[in-house]
Amino acid sequence: MQSSSSDGNTTGGAGPVERLLDRLSSLNITEDAVSPGDAAPDFCLPNTSGDLVGLDDLLAKGPTVISFIRGEWCSVCQSEVDGLREIYGQIRDAGAELAVITPEGGAQSARLRREKALPFDLLCDLDLGVSATYGLVFRLPEDMHDTYVSIDRDLPARYGHGGWLLPVPATYVVDSGGIVRAAHVDVDYRERMAPEAIIAALDDLRG
Repeated sequence: MQSSSSDGNTTGGAGPVERLLDRLSSLNITEDAVSPGDAAPDFCLPNTSGDLVGLDDLLAKGPTVISFIRGEWCSVCQSEVDGLREIYGQIRDAGAELAVITPEGGAQSARLRREKALPFDLLCDLDLGVSATYGLVFRLPEDMHDTYVSIDRDLPARYGHGGWLLPVPATYVVDSGGIVRAAHVDVDYRERMAPEAIIAALDDLRG
């Protein structure tokens, strides 16, 4: 049986999403993405309540896990936040904080937080400015627009701007000094940093 991805592709052949991923891989769009050893770019973003949260504020409390997701509409992102919810207690026990960054607005993010009963908040990167600072943004090719709209993935409607921009999903583990110690960045949105790898990276910091 073929299984469908959150972008309407199937695993049984080279559908439009597979072709897109192949194209993105060939373009090396993540070659400038923040990597281990780099200083994590600062940010200050609103959470679902409209309060501003800065990276400096998080790092003042300890190491920080930063997860960039595509939004509520992405089933893989929903699975990722499920995994983060399961290990959130361990993240806090390690003396660390968690920042989940999404391009979607407060109403959509609040709905995701409520429906998933997330114990952590979501930060709204509405213009993808922070995602771009981390080297994670790309423009969806024009020949993919109709495909996305046809499967209820109208990005301008969901993100509130007409740029057809997407963030590459990424996870960073940043030490309390603001240096990235572990990272997972992959243009294949189905590949995410495993929860146990996040905890192992935090354990390494404590060690």
